[in-house]
Amino acid sequence: MVYSRGFLVTVTFYTRVMRIFFFVVFQLQHSEVSATRSSNLVQELYIENAKLTKALQQTEANEKRAEKANRQLTEQKKALQRVISKLCGANTIVYRQICIEVKRTELYQGSSLNRAELMLTLEL
Repeated sequence: MVYSRGFLVTVTFYTRVMRIFFFVVFQLQHSEVSATRSSNLVQELYIENAKLTKALQQTEANEKRAEKANRQLTEQKKALQRVISKLCGANTIVYRQICIEVKRTELYQGSSLNRAELMLTLEL
C-alpha cells in the first residue's frame, strides 16, 4: 500500500486532466455546432441574396421595358396630335374656302359686279 498514495495522486491528477480535456472537447463541440449553424445561416443568406438580386434585375428590366413603351406611346401620341392638327387645319382651310364660295355665290347672284371683281373683293 505504499504505492496507494502515489496511485491516488496520479488518479486524482488524471481525473482532473480528463475533466479539463472533456470540458475542452465539449467547448469545441459547442463551437463546432455554432460554426455549423453560422455556416448554414451564411449559406441561406447567400442564397436569399442571390434570389433577391435576380428579382431586382427582373424588376429593373420590367421598369426599363415600361419606360420604353411609355416613350413609344408618347411619341405615337405626339404624331397623332400632329396629324389631327394638320387635318383640323386642313378642314379649317376647306371650311373657309367653302364659306368664301358661298358668299361669292350669294353676292354674285344679287350683285351687279362680275365674278372677277367679286373674287378680288372677297380675298382674305
